[in-house]
Amino acid sequence: MSNLSFLDAIPARNSIRRSESLNVLGGAANSGSALEADISVWANDGNGWKALLTQKVSIGEGEHKHLYFTLRPASFSRELWGEEPEELELVIRDSEPGQDENGVLVFIGD
Repeated sequence: MSNLSFLDAIPARNSIRRSESLNVLGGAANSGSALEADISVWANDGNGWKALLTQKVSIGEGEHKHLYFTLRPASFSRELWGEEPEELELVIRDSEPGQDENGVLVFIGD
């Protein structure tokens, strides 16, 4: 069982164009002993979660860290999703979120 808890993903904007990058802020708090973890920004187009970008993070005992991710335009592409998504739900986690987990919506236009 992980001693990590996570802040919601906070996108710099709630609406972007497919050709733009998107900055996403997140956070992790460690209530246990020091550890290293791979923390990802996950996205769901309604058909399941995909890890878009991962960081290896060292978090000390009782420490809280801010995490910054920059999602490049390829994160919103047909090649990754099979079709061009109109919206993605984003979360920050160290493992794949459950299907019933809620994230923050980002709307994607042309």
